[in-house]
Amino acid sequence: MTEVKITPSTLGDAVELSVLMREEDRAEVAAAVGWDAEEATRRGLADSVECWTMRAEDDLLAMYGVVDLGGKIGLGWLLSADAVEENARAFWLACKRELPALLERWDVLYNAIDCRHAKALRWAEHLGFELFEPELYGALGIPFRPFIVRKEGVLCALQR
Repeated sequence: MTEVKITPSTLGDAVELSVLMREEDRAEVAAAVGWDAEEATRRGLADSVECWTMRAEDDLLAMYGVVDLGGKIGLGWLLSADAVEENARAFWLACKRELPALLERWDVLYNAIDCRHAKALRWAEHLGFELFEPELYGALGIPFRPFIVRKEGVLCALQR
């Protein structure tokens, strides 16, 4: 199976992902904050206290990070590339491995997922995110599902 390597993100990664980003992620960012893909990746890199890039061989899969909100509470985010589809199992296993490690540093992560992004919602649910009922949100005022991620919920979900 393909191994996923995770490295600290660079500006080059942000620019590369902005070109390769999945349409669903582009639509979500535009709906949430009104940004295009390049602004989203650049701001994610600049605003996050930690930011990581996932690659399978030479394929960029995703970038993710945490914006510090104080008190070990963070705004967690992930933006993915089309290559996630061809590397779905490797991506899933990397997420399953890395999320508990992320929660060693953060007590709570939260954000919201565009209700149109069904794959992201399933992914979040399988990883143990606590998803709430849809609310109108963001620049476009369309339904998003807020979520919270806590260590206990993730560990229970990943043991299933």
